[in-house]
Amino acid sequence: MYAVIRAGGHQYRALVGSVLRLEKVDAPVGSEIRLNEVLMLATDEGVRVGTPLVEGACVTALVVRQERGRKIVGFTYKPKKRERRRFGHRQWFTEVRVSAIRTGTEAKAASEKAAAMPQAPAQASPQGSAPAAAPPAAAVAEASEE
Repeated sequence: MYAVIRAGGHQYRALVGSVLRLEKVDAPVGSEIRLNEVLMLATDEGVRVGTPLVEGACVTALVVRQERGRKIVGFTYKPKKRERRRFGHRQWFTEVRVSAIRTGTEAKAASEKAAAMPQAPAQASPQGSAPAAAPPAAAVAEASEE
């Protein structure tokens, strides 16, 4: 089973156990994140393509590391003006390991199971046991002046 997800403006093919290098995600190393933007889901039953997202599907991943990529050197100049500038850039990324792919049908099955279970009747509150109203602000001010 695999899923095509969208994260940081890019699309990735996620398999359970695969390591993905995503755009920077604000999550500490060792934490689990949920990627809810699943565009396509391929299972044993077939392929589900979202419009634009597959409803109820999500990918759970463990944050492995937060680092910066390799350096990219840029160069700009203005011809005939003796103006030249060289600069470098290193982009932050988050490396994650996919731990689970949820199809959304599991969530439906769990909600149907919960709906089928009998529920206890709600406890009715006795009449007249409403919570007491707060004293007016003027009475509080008078009490504090004494």
